[in-house]
Formats: sequence, structure tokens, C-alpha cells
Amino acid sequence: MYSNYIRLIFLFFSSLYSNVYASVNLVPVFEPYANVNSKFKSDIEKKIKKKGLEPIFFSKYNDFKAYVESRKTEFYVSIFKFNKSDIEQKKIGRLYRKQYMVLSNKEIKEIKNKRVGIVQVADREKLESQIEKKFKLSFSLMKTVPKSEDLVPLIVFNIVDVILVDKEIVSFLKKRYSYKMFSKDYKFKHLDLFLYKVKK
Repeated sequence: MYSNYIRLIFLFFSSLYSNVYASVNLVPVFEPYANVNSKFKSDIEKKIKKKGLEPIFFSKYNDFKAYVESRKTEFYVSIFKFNKSDIEQKKIGRLYRKQYMVLSNKEIKEIKNKRVGIVQVADREKLESQIEKKFKLSFSLMKTVPKSEDLVPLIVFNIVDVILVDKEIVSFLKKRYSYKMFSKDYKFKHLDLFLYKVKK
């Protein structure tokens, strides 16, 4: 008898939890620096919640892409839209502008035709052309890494000449690594995060 009551209570709360969870429209947000950029995270949360949505953050592009593709996600936030022909995607608003800086272990005069490192922010086969088009620059090599902490070693081991990083996390990288780095601020170099609507 008591076991039946317990089972009924369990079913009631399970159903309640499922309904509440289903009513929350989760919006996957891709931001490689989300774990170290509290200002960004706070700003994005406020903007998305104002729309009656709930953000879920991803710092690795492949994890973010897998989440979007495996679920019936109505919205997502990213710099570039997915290179997918089987889903209709519409850009419906800019949420954040990210200023970029260049870091190197040498004095920086020019970054054109240099070997450059960057956190993966789009599908690899399209990333280089998208970045070059956005920044209006060409590079001799573009090396991508899955997370921001992997950028500095690219300079240390002479894999690239410079790294492109979000201006807001430069101080974090300099504190984390006791390695002399030179920085150059390109005020006109920026990437925007957009809210995309998906229709599958």
C-alpha cells in the first residue's frame, strides 16, 4: 500500500519536472571565453532572458554544434551560422560585439600573411575564409585550437607568429602564463555574436 503511494508521488513529481523543463526554451550559446569572461556571460544572460529564453553556454565549438544538431533547437547564439543546407537559419539580432587583439612573443608591426592561431569559432573548412573576409586580411597559415588556454603554447613552440584573441581575456592569458607577450590593438577588428532562429 505504502509503496503505491510512493510510486504515485514519484510519478507526480516526475511529470511536474518534465513539464517545467519542457517549458524552458534553452538557447545554446557558443563562446570560447565564457568560462573566463564573466562580464560577457552576465550581459548575454540578461539579453536572452529578456526574450523569455534560457541560455546554456558552450566553450568548445564541436560540443556546441553537436548539441544544436542533435536537438530541436529553435534558437542558437554564435558568430557564424552553421554551414548546413538541411536547416533554414535566420539572423534575428546582434547580441554582443567582440573586439579582437593580436598577441605575439615579438614586437608586432603587421599581421598580413603571418601564421595565425585562433580558437575554433566555426566549421574548420570555412573558418579561414570567413575570418579573412571579416578582418580583410590574408594569412599564410591558420591554426585552430578548441579552447583559449591552448593559444599561447602555439606561440611558445613557434607554431604560429601571432594569435588572435578577444580583448577582454588578454589579461587572463597574461596572468596565466609567465611568458612575455606583446599585444597590438586592432580597433577595427571585431566579431559579432548573433541570435539565429532555426527552422528544421
